[in-house]
Amino acid sequence: MLIAGLIGWLWVLAAEDPAWKTMAWEAVVLVVVVPSAVRIGIKWLRFRGRRRLRAMWDAYAEQELAKRTCLRRSVHARPQSQNR
Repeated sequence: MLIAGLIGWLWVLAAEDPAWKTMAWEAVVLVVVVPSAVRIGIKWLRFRGRRRLRAMWDAYAEQELAKRTCLRRSVHARPQSQNR
């Protein structure tokens, strides 16, 4: 509310003096546009991080499954004679 009041105050001053109009627009950019861009950027980085984490877990799971299938094959395999 404090920031909205500041912008409103700048708009009132801008109505009286055109020199304040530029400052009012800069305040709008600083208060609305910049935080919105930062928030969008943070969400994008979180999404990207989640995607990378999911890919890492998938790769790990595939490696573990491959290890288990190799172990099962070696444990249950019948011994082969060398004299064929």
